[in-house]
Amino acid sequence: MKSLTNAIRFMAAGERYFPLELIQENKATQKAFVSPLSDREVSVLNLLADGMPNREIGENLGLAEATVKMHVKSICRKLGVTNRTQAVIQARNLKLA
Repeated sequence: MKSLTNAIRFMAAGERYFPLELIQENKATQKAFVSPLSDREVSVLNLLADGMPNREIGENLGLAEATVKMHVKSICRKLGVTNRTQAVIQARNLKLA
């Protein structure tokens, strides 16, 4: 009851009230998210997002085109999508790229 009274006083003074428990839950959720992608896959994904074809991605990262294709397949599998365009969209939704 005391915290309710304090919250009302706080809001009556023109301040915004946000329960501390929700702030702590939000921070815990943010820390719990771990990218399913390796660092190399993130590099490939960022270049995919720039619209580069596999050949150019390989040249840019010093990889064979076949290796880039393998990374693209792995990215798609990990993100649960079927093509590179969907991978970029999903990555942006997840704030990975």
